[in-house]
Amino acid sequence: MELIAAIDQFGSIGNSVDGKIPWNVPEDMEYFRKMTTGHIVVMGNATFRSLNSTPLKHRVNIVLSRNPTDEHTDEGLCFTDLAHLETCISSVKRLDQKVFVIGGRQIYSLLFPSIDVVHLTVITHNNQMRGDVMFPEDILETLLDRNEFELKKCGIIQKSKMEPNTYEFLTFVRKIQ
Repeated sequence: MELIAAIDQFGSIGNSVDGKIPWNVPEDMEYFRKMTTGHIVVMGNATFRSLNSTPLKHRVNIVLSRNPTDEHTDEGLCFTDLAHLETCISSVKRLDQKVFVIGGRQIYSLLFPSIDVVHLTVITHNNQMRGDVMFPEDILETLLDRNEFELKKCGIIQKSKMEPNTYEFLTFVRKIQ
């Protein structure tokens, strides 16, 4: 599995009040679309609700829930619990598809032991409104200490179309033990 996330310079991934991210970086949204389109995305209920309970187009959407209402609600959308996640993935996955964990905080923490690749966008902004949902600090520490993961790609810091935001794309790969 692969994890994909955008964090700001404070480690925030969003706001608990409205479920939105406190910055506007269209380049990151395009990167997310490019990386996940045609693949499987796994998210928690809060992340799904932040998308207006609408599945992301051109992807298989798996929503983790403690109380899934129905394991398969329609094509492209599956609600499941953690115990049945692997079965759900196996039932929908094609050989050429990757599985991306797209959030939120609890889902990142829960599934991190199964993650082999981390795609992280680091965004710097001057927005007065800071997010209050933080990317798991233990995951950041694990990525940065370089014992378990290696930094494979580090993009240059670029200015967004929505100045004064800047961003950079990082890719970490789990080392083979």
